[in-house]
Amino acid sequence: MVKVTVNDNAFERLRSANALLAITSGDMQTVVLRRMANVHRQQEAQIFATEGVAGASGRWTRLSAAYAARKSALFRGGRAAVKGKKGMARKEALRAQNRPIANKILVWSGETKERFTRANNPHNIARVRLDGPARFTYQFGAESQIAAYHFDGTAKMPRRDMVTKTAAQLQALMQAIVDWYRTERLPQVKRFFGPVGGGQGSTSSSGIGGAVGRAASPTP
Repeated sequence: MVKVTVNDNAFERLRSANALLAITSGDMQTVVLRRMANVHRQQEAQIFATEGVAGASGRWTRLSAAYAARKSALFRGGRAAVKGKKGMARKEALRAQNRPIANKILVWSGETKERFTRANNPHNIARVRLDGPARFTYQFGAESQIAAYHFDGTAKMPRRDMVTKTAAQLQALMQAIVDWYRTERLPQVKRFFGPVGGGQGSTSSSGIGGAVGRAASPTP
């Protein structure tokens, strides 16, 4: 005769753990959105710093010779005028004198760049739209008429694309979901799950949780 003891609590915990493994719409609209938005803003900072080289469009068209010379002269003069000031104090002093804070394309006061790169900027865009069951559309960018003029280009101004991403950058956004799942969600489930049963022959959370985790883990 084989004696079997059923641990009802263990089965209930297994059901709960499986539910915790699922990625919910709430996850996609909160923690996943924040993770992806952080990656996006880092990418935007690189695009502005490299004057487009880091983005899909490649290097932005250079400034006209006359404008580049004027901007460079104002930048050099401003740098001398605010010598000793750092950080925000330096920026504010240069802005007060209407001088560029950096000798970079698409950067004068820095306001346009900050719209794309600062999470706390009121014009920064990071949102998600639910399109249907398990279907989400993420939108990242900024509200900026100046950026729109540059992005579209005009008869007198070349197009400078600061938002279109490379395949690698898109992959990095997807990787943000994977990293969140592996570094936060799975450890949470493992802590919740704990050992099932006890004594010789019991099944530990690392055995079951690990297998389920690998099956449920998203891939970019």
